[in-house]
Amino acid sequence: MSKLKISVALVAEQDVTVDVEAPVAELQPEGAPGVPLESVRVRGSLAKFEDGYMFRGEVSGTYHHACDRCLAAAEHPFSREVLWVFVEGSAVNFETQGEGQEGDIEPEDEDAPSVGVYSGNVVDLAPQTWEEVVLAVPLKFLCRPECAGLCPGCGANLNLESCRCAASKEPETAKPSNNGLQALAEMFPDLKPGPLEE
Repeated sequence: MSKLKISVALVAEQDVTVDVEAPVAELQPEGAPGVPLESVRVRGSLAKFEDGYMFRGEVSGTYHHACDRCLAAAEHPFSREVLWVFVEGSAVNFETQGEGQEGDIEPEDEDAPSVGVYSGNVVDLAPQTWEEVVLAVPLKFLCRPECAGLCPGCGANLNLESCRCAASKEPETAKPSNNGLQALAEMFPDLKPGPLEE
């Protein structure tokens, strides 16, 4: 059984301390796109809470991905404090979720805990952990905030070396830098705009 599945019998007697390093492959639902993360650490405690159970702790790990600017290897550590409440029931119905009933936790409340469900005699922390992993994926991977990227002309990594474009061209034959449409302009020279008429 996965270390993220906790027997409710243990929680009934006392809070259960959790400190698990879980492979992301075990958390990823079938058909879900992957994330550049090998494992995730879940630390905290699971306690009995009214008609359910509450987990308070931390989810952390390190994403590994090529830098979006210079393509060098980049690391992006993350750490998220979490508060999860588990209530007994079946899987969440997303079609009816949000219709709202009196006493429901409004999803717009930023301080509200994330609500999961459990059935039988086991609370599974994996689905909530996967949700935190996905939410923590950065929109842009950078090796460092001030990354200068690659030169679009010569491909030089501007973090490590100077651009070689100017040095490789003679002044009299140098052309303006490629603005993205330069190749089209060369293919259709007759379509170049002329001087504006007054």
